[in-house]
Amino acid sequence: MKWSPLAEKIHQSLVRNALLKEKDKILLAVSGGMDSVVMLHVFMELQPRWNWELIIGHINHGLRPGQDEKESRLCRELAETKFLKYVEETINLQDPLTLLEYSKESSQNPSMESLARKSRYKTFLKWSKEFNCVAICTAHHANDQAETVLYRMLTGSGIKGLSGIPGLRGPYKRPFLSILKSEIETYSREYKLKYFDDQSNLDKKFIRNKIRHDVIPGLIKMGFDQSEKALSDSARSLEEASLALDHYVELEIKKILKLNENCVELNSKSFQTLPILVRKRILQAVYAMHLNVQQHLSEKQLEQMILFITNSDVGNKMTLFDLDLIKSRDKVIWSAEQNEKIYKSFICLPDHIEIPHSKNSLVIDLISRQSELKISDNNIAVFSTDLMKKELILRSWEKGDKMKVFGKGKEKKVSDILKDEKIDTLIKQRYPILLCENKIIWIPGVKRSNSYVVNYDKDKIIKITYKHGAGK
Repeated sequence: MKWSPLAEKIHQSLVRNALLKEKDKILLAVSGGMDSVVMLHVFMELQPRWNWELIIGHINHGLRPGQDEKESRLCRELAETKFLKYVEETINLQDPLTLLEYSKESSQNPSMESLARKSRYKTFLKWSKEFNCVAICTAHHANDQAETVLYRMLTGSGIKGLSGIPGLRGPYKRPFLSILKSEIETYSREYKLKYFDDQSNLDKKFIRNKIRHDVIPGLIKMGFDQSEKALSDSARSLEEASLALDHYVELEIKKILKLNENCVELNSKSFQTLPILVRKRILQAVYAMHLNVQQHLSEKQLEQMILFITNSDVGNKMTLFDLDLIKSRDKVIWSAEQNEKIYKSFICLPDHIEIPHSKNSLVIDLISRQSELKISDNNIAVFSTDLMKKELILRSWEKGDKMKVFGKGKEKKVSDILKDEKIDTLIKQRYPILLCENKIIWIPGVKRSNSYVVNYDKDKIIKITYKHGAGK
């Protein structure tokens, strides 16, 4: 079977890069412009060999009255003549509610162009799931790639941004990414294809159009004849480097990141030994994958976090996207429960009492003074029966709280007591204390006070046990 030179080139690229497989069900994103129409015809050339099931998907944004309707009509006619399934959706971005819906999904002030792109991708993804397509193919080509790389280079971008449009991301596949616009134009002329010429592509109020019509032709006039191919090739090399970096970052994350049920812990000592770019990638991964933060992390925010992790004192915290990053001795911690405050009020009665909080609990019993006790267990404290029928309060410690430690005459700050006992910074943030008559009588599992000391002439004493992982 003899194919056109362009179809042969795409075929070889698909085989070499394993971008698509035989018998795949593919959604083709067809706008009606030259690029997507050529992509459709090339896929139809290759279809008998690959045995694909093709579906045409088209979106009408309603931003160009009259023109959008003509474009949609052309796409419907293409589907009919090729005997392909066709799906279409109108997304009216002029409607305030629709505009608001897509604007909410962006962390910055989006342009109408970026909102239209976001709405397209969301709709294509919906269709791919609805029709069980394994791939969504777009007609992005080497010139698109060159314009993207140049734009990002001029506006400031990292290695990921400079890698340009990815050839593969999730279900999105871009088989034409190595193809020059001139090759697409040659194919269109030879086959006399009918397509819709979008006049907005000539409007230089869009920065990408300025790059396309002024900057790149200017580079060619300066002698950089292969500037588009060179930029596209550079993007491919940077994408390969970015993928290699992602692999390395993933390995490092497994070493230095610990995921608990309610927090994410990062080994700060190991983190500081890594190259700066790797550190930035790890922080981006933590926020995007483990903290479910969709907003973009700027270079300034990343640098501030790295500085905080490197230089801040133990116990300090930094707030970003309403999440606290807490500095501990050898780690930094993001916690889902870091702002949870404990406050339980109850009466000390002779009956067995259990006060749950979070995943722990406080158990109070009236026992015989002769009972065997593990006095060395810091999770158990005994008090005189003078506590009976008094109100006890279990709450999180607060700045300024002080307690007279048993056996010591002087009051000491609770924060200093917890620090001396090397209580983990994250746990320390919401550590409980037990009060009676507005005095701290016990820091569970740590120290007790000089108050309500056991009367050895009494037969009964009050035993209070702090149980970890027993709350409801």
